[in-house]
Amino acid sequence: MRAPDVLIIEDDEPTQSFLRIVCKHLGYAPMILGEGDEAIAELEKNQEWRVLLLDLYLPKRNGFQLIEDLRSRAPQLLSRMILMTAGGERDIQRIRDLGLVHCVMRKPLDINELNQRMATCASMPSRVAVRLH
Repeated sequence: MRAPDVLIIEDDEPTQSFLRIVCKHLGYAPMILGEGDEAIAELEKNQEWRVLLLDLYLPKRNGFQLIEDLRSRAPQLLSRMILMTAGGERDIQRIRDLGLVHCVMRKPLDINELNQRMATCASMPSRVAVRLH
């Protein structure tokens, strides 16, 4: 079994299943986590991720908090992050104004756009190993 290369941080089980299927179909090996604290713990393991798919609204640590953590600890991962949300325009604009993540996509997700965005993230050159402390 190959190592996961896409980290999906999403608490909604139907969306998790959808993203798992899409990722596998596109040739990625996904790992799914249901909350922001789990994501930080996984990122602390120094895993190299090609793409991070992040839901904005999560239990324990939301997407805004996770982005802030990565901004100070591992900013290079943000350029590989696709933020997904069903939230309002105000929150979407807030994320866009930060200019830190690769893109923001509205739910329900368009599979073709997701494929294109993931391919762009996955093709970015690898960076130095990430350490979160």
